[in-house]
Amino acid sequence: MLYVTLGVFLIVLGNVTLNLFLASYEARVGRRGFLVLYSLLMASSGAALELSGAFTS
Repeated sequence: MLYVTLGVFLIVLGNVTLNLFLASYEARVGRRGFLVLYSLLMASSGAALELSGAFTS
């Protein structure tokens, strides 16, 4: 149970950190560019999860 809690905590912490980091560059890139960049990051993380085989049994 501790490992699940720690895993969820680290995922949320990483997500918050990434959002703050990317939001600092939003003014330079623009809202549309920011959304495209964030969408590409989300798609690549989903593809990595699928290719790792850890998601499907």
